[in-house]
Amino acid sequence: MDNDEENERVNIDEDKAIADIEEKLGIEMPRFYYRPPHFRFLSYEISELTEIAKIEYQYGSDVIFFYINKEAKDTSSNINSAHGDDRESQKITKDNIEISVEKVQFEDDEESCYIAEWKANDTLYRISGRIEKAELKKIIKNMEF
Repeated sequence: MDNDEENERVNIDEDKAIADIEEKLGIEMPRFYYRPPHFRFLSYEISELTEIAKIEYQYGSDVIFFYINKEAKDTSSNINSAHGDDRESQKITKDNIEISVEKVQFEDDEESCYIAEWKANDTLYRISGRIEKAELKKIIKNMEF
């Protein structure tokens, strides 16, 4: 089901992106084993200098960002700053890793965004964007570290 040629190409592109990030940053990437409908890999970027990677996913008409920051001792990052007002926060534990899920409301926007953030093996991971809280939690609960 849903295994047409386009989906296969996107999966291969995402697998290549993950392998590239793992190789260039020297980290292990989590794997998504659940994807909401209309959730597709778009692109990725890696900055070896700052040890940061970003993967973009199309989710309906929105873009979801997956940031990865290998927090090296000699580099700094601005990944920890989120704009907007934190409206609610919840902690989820998955494989002994504590994941913070926060709802963020932007001043000029009626729709809320959600951010899931965790740290594992000196690497900070953050998934953020306009996605339903239940869908984001389902992605996290079905993720393999």
